[in-house]
Order: sequence, then structure tokens, then C-alpha cells
Amino acid sequence: MRYVMGKVFILMVLFSVLSLYACDGDSGTAAQKKMSKANTKVQSGTEAQHQAARQQQAAEKLTMLTEELEAKPDDWEVLNTIGDVHFNMMRFKDAAEYYSKAAKINRTDVNLLNNLALSLHYIQRSDEGLTQINKAIKVDSKYQRGYLTKGFILATIIRSAETQELVDQRAKNIEAAKKAWQKAVDIDPESQIAGAARNFLEQYGSDQSN
Repeated sequence: MRYVMGKVFILMVLFSVLSLYACDGDSGTAAQKKMSKANTKVQSGTEAQHQAARQQQAAEKLTMLTEELEAKPDDWEVLNTIGDVHFNMMRFKDAAEYYSKAAKINRTDVNLLNNLALSLHYIQRSDEGLTQINKAIKVDSKYQRGYLTKGFILATIIRSAETQELVDQRAKNIEAAKKAWQKAVDIDPESQIAGAARNFLEQYGSDQSN
């Protein structure tokens, strides 16, 4: 598998933002509470300075979380939060590593499975990503974000379309993606996730009217 840059990369950035707010607002671990103090807003400077500040904040978070993980090596929440930090910095290989460890301990947290699925997709392990998001949907058939993610992965798997078989598979993936997005809309039509699903449906030429 390989990715088409440009449009797909923009979708990746969009979906990074969409997926992470599922992790925000939880009571969290002790490290997460400490992390909130380190999340100072950068209000001035160039983009390079902003990036440097974000990297510094991420490093501070990871230091605190690593210390907590040493004390509680089997704490899936700490592993998950480390994954979140890497995901937010678009270090998807590292994110997938920690999410995978967390998912071996907690196999039913749908947000964890969702972010693991996305991380795997972004490092060109999309079939594994689909397996994980299907697990999340199996755990909770009304998990709206899961259908949004499933559609996204299906639509942005890019294979070398040099044979008619691969062209046909691409078309099937798009149709399956549309069905997943429509399911996301149907679950809660007024939600932000439904809005994102509608945007994808419009982008991929859906004939749905919802």
C-alpha cells in the first residue's frame, strides 16, 4: 500500500484533530493532571517558535508519563496517554506502539481502539487498522466515531491501481466507506461527527440526502 500525498495528507491532519478530542476531558491519571499545568498557550513568535514550544511541551509530558509508567507498567491509561502525546505530534509509529500495548490490557475501550486504528492506517498498516476499528464497532454498535473512522480508512487506502481487480477493489472500498459514514450520520444527525461524515459523503460524491 502507498499513500497519495496532498489531499490525503490534509485529510490525515483533519482526522488527527477529530480523533483526539475523544480523549480530552476525561478525569485522567495523576500524570494527566500534572500535564495540564504544562499546557501553557504559546501566544507569540514565529511558527518555528510555536513548533519548538509544542515539542518542548510534548517532551515534558512524556517525561512525566514515563516516570508514572515505571511505577505502574501495566496501567493501560498511562500507556494510552503516552500514545495520545505521540499521536498529537504525528508520531504515528510511536503512537501505535503504545496504543497496542494499552489495547492488550484493555480490549474494550472504543476510543483507544479508534486511535490505534488511525495510527496503524497512517503508517501504511491499514488492514490492521480496519481490524481494530471493527473491534471497536463490535464492542459498541452505536459508536459513531468508529463508523467515521472506518469510512476514512476505507476511502484513503491507496493501492497501485494497475489492474482492473485493484480498480474494482478501490470502488468497493469507497462504497463501503459511504455506508459507514451514512451510519455515523444516522446515529446522531446533529452531532459534530455527523457533520464530518456529511462532509466526507459530499467529497466522495454520495447520493445520500441526509
